[in-house]
Amino acid sequence: MPKTLKQCINFKNLRKTHKRRDISKIKHYNKITDSYLDKSLIKTLCKEFASRTKESDELPPTKFNKFSYSQERKKNDNYGRIFSYNGKKTCLVDFDILSKHHSLFVVGDFQISNNEQYISYTVDTVGDRLFSLYLKPFNSNKPKLITTNCAQQSLFSSDSQFLYYIKYDMQDLRPCKLYAYNICKETSKLIFEQKNRSQFISLKESSDKMNIILNNGSYNERTPYVVYPDKVIKAYKTKKHFRVYLDHWMNKWYILKKAHNTTQILASDDLKHFDTIIPYKPDTIIEKMIIKSHNIIYCIRKDNLRELVIYNIDSKKSHHLSLSNIKYSVLFPYLSNLNIHEPIITLKYSTFINPYKLININLDTFKITHLYDFSSKSYSSSKYKESLIKINEHVYITITSLKDNSLKNKKCVLYGYGSYGANIEPVFDSSIISLLDRGFIYCIAHIRGSSVNGYNSWLDGKMLNKKNTFKDFIDAAQWLIYKKYTSPDKLTIWGRSAGGLLIANVINNKPKLANLAILGVPFVDVIGTMTDSCQPLVTEEYEEWGNPENTSIYEYMESYDPMYNINLKLDYPNLYIYSNINDTNVTYPQVLKYFERIKNSAVFSAQDKFALLQINLKYGHGQASKKNERREQRAEILSLIIEQ
Repeated sequence: MPKTLKQCINFKNLRKTHKRRDISKIKHYNKITDSYLDKSLIKTLCKEFASRTKESDELPPTKFNKFSYSQERKKNDNYGRIFSYNGKKTCLVDFDILSKHHSLFVVGDFQISNNEQYISYTVDTVGDRLFSLYLKPFNSNKPKLITTNCAQQSLFSSDSQFLYYIKYDMQDLRPCKLYAYNICKETSKLIFEQKNRSQFISLKESSDKMNIILNNGSYNERTPYVVYPDKVIKAYKTKKHFRVYLDHWMNKWYILKKAHNTTQILASDDLKHFDTIIPYKPDTIIEKMIIKSHNIIYCIRKDNLRELVIYNIDSKKSHHLSLSNIKYSVLFPYLSNLNIHEPIITLKYSTFINPYKLININLDTFKITHLYDFSSKSYSSSKYKESLIKINEHVYITITSLKDNSLKNKKCVLYGYGSYGANIEPVFDSSIISLLDRGFIYCIAHIRGSSVNGYNSWLDGKMLNKKNTFKDFIDAAQWLIYKKYTSPDKLTIWGRSAGGLLIANVINNKPKLANLAILGVPFVDVIGTMTDSCQPLVTEEYEEWGNPENTSIYEYMESYDPMYNINLKLDYPNLYIYSNINDTNVTYPQVLKYFERIKNSAVFSAQDKFALLQINLKYGHGQASKKNERREQRAEILSLIIEQ
């Protein structure tokens, strides 16, 4: 049975014990890895990464109610600063100054109150996802610490009298407690607690800034509640496989309802009676929505391509808009969309080879105005190409390369993830261009466990279907080899977090598939983790991996668990594993344990191939936060790929 919270050892104390025990061993392995790295190449790569995007940028000022706001990052900044404009330009928060005495500084979130008197923000200076929440009045330079060990979100009530935030349970690091901080009285009150350890909570502000919505549930169920200063009220009844996203606009509720593989948008005056305004279409997935100036702007995915749809609430007419003829990602920057009544939506979009562009879309005329291009003058996306290829009914591959690359018998990197229903979004990565410029092709396997073909793709790649994820990735690699894009001696396979589990399983089953395997912050001890309900994320993730208290699930986990299936006689590929000592998503002791087992394989003992481990001593799951350190970490990985 899962342990009760009273039976769990405080996770922070346990982590300190592990560190004291393992630190000298980690330094030893890091030193060995360091001796393999080409410092000159790493330095060259860092310069290349920096050359492709602008070193400084500033979002254009956007009007809220009284003031305008912008975000600026100068050439030598890591985190930038927030400005207000009221006749003069005033710095509200300078994150670079706040970060001066910290080797890691993760800015979680920031929020401006509706009365424009306060800004709240959260920071993590360790990398363990435990944020500190600060409240700063506009007229003061002294931010007030509200709480520690909280989640990254904080939201103001519509009347700006309360600040809402979420605390973790300190045993299993599950976001489960909602607090309302009374700004006038300087007191906090617990108003909701989710005690079901398989569920967690998050917050959302409605598009009209009149309501705070609490989302409660698991990975395959999402139930919305409306938040009040002293209570929360359930807004929509859900069940397993229902994910309901609630929004509000001018006295009316709007719901993006995802039920199994169907998606639709509903409207309601009272949250009791509902009308369908955007019906379900069998070949279309509605991904997300935002409401502005009487328009619902929503993203759809059809045949793995993306479109924006602008639906006018008053006229009930829709306008479809495509920003690119290849798949792109879409973000709606918070600061750029503060004025809810302005008939303009500001968004950022990118592809794998195109850096972000910031644009305005006029919601009345649909005219697009380009505001800012994040690419530098020296970078030209016209030199590269990307394509999405369907190789079978379950698997797609994104292939990026130089335009003049013949795509035959090339060095190749194949990256994969395939868990939690998450898709690998087309976000520009400056470092990958350094591979393409050296003649590589860089590929991404879109496989089951993601939502590549909708919700059913996720169901087909989790729990007792998890091995489908591994099969799909192997199919993708073998397809590239069969089509002569590459060969096993020129192939690198790479995955991060749950993608590290993917790669670790693949090399146990197909050790000769690739020349180099890279496992980033890898989840490699499934049984050891999932049978310890005190570890972070475990009870939350029974819906992904299953609860090993069930005998059939335990036996299935055991059959694919990378740790259990290491075979010291296998001809493993060259191996590079990286992790971080403050990671609470995938704790480093399991990574260390896995490495110390697999490095004893005959192929590594005979020094025919290398097995390397790098555990950074100051970061968490998200790696470094300073841009130069992030580039160096990335360059270390790519230097090993390039030299194989």
